Amino acid sequence: AYLEFIETGEADEPFFQRVLAIDPRNHQFRYALAELYREAGNWLQAEAEYRLAIEANPSFAEAHTSLGDVLTAMGLHRRAIEAYRTALELHPASLSLRLKLAAAYLADGQPSLAQPLLQEVLGREPENTTALTLTGDLLLAQGDAVGAIARYTAAYSIRPTSGVLVKLAGAHLAAGQVADARRRYEEAVRRFPHQAEGHLGLGNVHLTLGNTAGALAAYRQALRFAGVAALRETIARRIVDLDPTDIRTRYLLASALREQYKYEPAIRQYEAILALSPDSLDALLGLGDSWLARVQYDRALDYYRQALAQPTTARQRLPIYGQMVAVEEARAGAGRPLGPQGLEFLWQRAQLYQQLGRSSEAIADLERIVSEDATFRTEEVTTLLATLRAGRAR
Repeated sequence: AYLEFIETGEADEPFFQRVLAIDPRNHQFRYALAELYREAGNWLQAEAEYRLAIEANPSFAEAHTSLGDVLTAMGLHRRAIEAYRTALELHPASLSLRLKLAAAYLADGQPSLAQPLLQEVLGREPENTTALTLTGDLLLAQGDAVGAIARYTAAYSIRPTSGVLVKLAGAHLAAGQVADARRRYEEAVRRFPHQAEGHLGLGNVHLTLGNTAGALAAYRQALRFAGVAALRETIARRIVDLDPTDIRTRYLLASALREQYKYEPAIRQYEAILALSPDSLDALLGLGDSWLARVQYDRALDYYRQALAQPTTARQRLPIYGQMVAVEEARAGAGRPLGPQGLEFLWQRAQLYQQLGRSSEAIADLERIVSEDATFRTEEVTTLLATLRAGRAR
């Protein structure tokens, strides 16, 4: 009955957690929960659940394959290789697994290990466009841009996708065939105007030709359409390299870095923003959030305090105090009471909630203060709590 319920598409995380609380080693439900996390972009949670599914059933090939897919999405190619190799051992006839493994080898800088896999696939399916495209990638990695052009051209003639067209244009550029590269990138922009890669490649052509203004225009257009954080990082870096004073793009770059858990380079971007705009509230908050993610609590609080020192409204101060509470919660540890500093932040947040007319949330913070330390600002907390409760009763 549970499996039938999953198939209706109505299952959600709480449902899976309830079932797994009863049957924690059910590999099918672990896998289904992992798929739910993956679809939501929660890759770390997905990885953990795939591994639990595999622990419960080591011969579960689909879980090994999906684990490899998630690790690939996170850029962890060496670990993805291990997952795909195990899946291939379980399904030795699979061409799709050979292609996934070959792609992982290429991404990990091991083209010699990818080559026999691709040759085997093309021996059985000469017009397999994925194998042709990956062979182009392999040849390009080996410095054979002309050979890559031939493979990409063959793949594009069979299945004219934007991805292959952009790779073909890039191979022309690598071969020094700038006019052909430009023609192909312009074709990509014309045929697939809302995909970032064509604009990015056209920017590279402009840069090769010494046209910085044209490159910047193309890169900024690419950034508009870039969805994946890694691609946004690549494009934004090129923009700020050409225009170091572009604060807006530095914010976008910092955001893309944080999405990939790259906190140190994100910190460097926020620091560069502060060098350009010393009173930037968003940069101070970004630094606080980045240091919090790196478990550097005092440094995070230092930046949050600097943010509070800026001219701010109650609505702006509220999330800052929320982050400061989060710092002290992390410092105390899960389920443990806050120390005096954390309680002070809760008190400040409760007053902001009151100012903004959010009485229920103010009461919740005050009640938490009482439950964790009834001696903290006893008279003030009791008075404000009574006032808010009386107002809610009317």
